[in-house]
Amino acid sequence: MKAGLIGRCAGLVALLALASACTGIPYKMATIEPDLTKYEVLGPATAQGRGFMIMNVIPINQNNKIERAVEKAIQSKGGDELIDISVQETWFWAYVLNSYAVKVEGTVIKKK
Repeated sequence: MKAGLIGRCAGLVALLALASACTGIPYKMATIEPDLTKYEVLGPATAQGRGFMIMNVIPINQNNKIERAVEKAIQSKGGDELIDISVQETWFWAYVLNSYAVKVEGTVIKKK
């Protein structure tokens, strides 16, 4: 009887671990146009974020790659926001390792 209960508990713990391991926080990009009289346009910027999946099960830097790319683009010009954003995703698949890259392009602006 105890072995069956332990097996069920172990199965439930494994299922919960697998289900919770692949979650991330959605990244929301600004949807409004800023008042450009209050911002200085610093120019175009491009950046990349990359994530990997080992054996199609173990994620490495997978969940926040868009956020990291946007932050890199903003920092490259020393600005505050990124507008006119375009996102392009490319991926590479192999039996033991998948690579997912996100390229973000946009215009960096800074508060005056």
